[in-house]
Amino acid sequence: MRNLLIVTLLAAACASAPGPDATLWTLHDPAGDDYGNGSLVYPMNPDFQRGDLDLLSLSARRAVGGTEFEATFARPVRAPQHRTIDSVGTQLDQVARLGFYNLNLDIYVDTDAVPGSGSTTTLPGRGVMIDGATAWEKVISLTPDPQAARSELKRVVVRDERRRVQAEGKKGIITDQSKRELQGNVDEFVYFPADVRVSGNRIVFFVPDSFLGAPRPEWSYVVAVTGADVVQRLDQQNRLMRMGDPGEALMILPVAPGRPTDRFGGALENDNFLPPIVDLIVAPGEDQKTVLSNYDADADKPAVLKGVMP
Repeated sequence: MRNLLIVTLLAAACASAPGPDATLWTLHDPAGDDYGNGSLVYPMNPDFQRGDLDLLSLSARRAVGGTEFEATFARPVRAPQHRTIDSVGTQLDQVARLGFYNLNLDIYVDTDAVPGSGSTTTLPGRGVMIDGATAWEKVISLTPDPQAARSELKRVVVRDERRRVQAEGKKGIITDQSKRELQGNVDEFVYFPADVRVSGNRIVFFVPDSFLGAPRPEWSYVVAVTGADVVQRLDQQNRLMRMGDPGEALMILPVAPGRPTDRFGGALENDNFLPPIVDLIVAPGEDQKTVLSNYDADADKPAVLKGVMP
């Protein structure tokens, strides 16, 4: 009986463990296209160099209890150094503890493949919408400081609900129960990976099944790379973020005219709709420049991104 029990346990363990090649899919992206819609240029800042945010591929493979994603970039991922980043002496490696600091990778996942079902909004500061045909049910946001990003997003969600209520002519009072429900929605629909490994030009990060479930063949993905602003929460009042409100941006470096040092350049004067997306995986036959230029600033219409099915 004891031997039978051991054999049963070993069989169960082998069935749950990933095999030698458990890759589910790989999405490829051309090299050298880390320029957004074609006009975006890197900041005049030693923390950024062409190729740093140039995504070459994103793959997914099954792991025990969840899914491992692997993002491969054109250049080695920059490791945070022990250097001061604000006036009170905060060190960069104290804030960015996961082994990278200058990029975000957002993945919007359409898990039901039902057009019109899900959300078309994106994380604050991204400046784009998701096509309703591939509206998302889950978002994975790889960012250097996941705890701060999660807290900030919860604050923004509550603030936006208060503004919505005030727009209806009410006081904008949010009860404690409503606040808990709103903040709970962040944890239900958005995941900030904290189990991360960096090696050379690759970042591997884990997403548990408790959040995402096991990926299915009919799922589609919007995959976008942006510059990370890890000092945003430390120096928010001194930064003129996109749309004129620091709360509109979530750990993201915005775009401005010219060639500034603290944000991406290349925007035209008064163009608040140029997306700060540096690299984007698009479907075969589509062009990144065209997709990210498909906005109308005069009509307040942002660019629309469509999910890609591996």
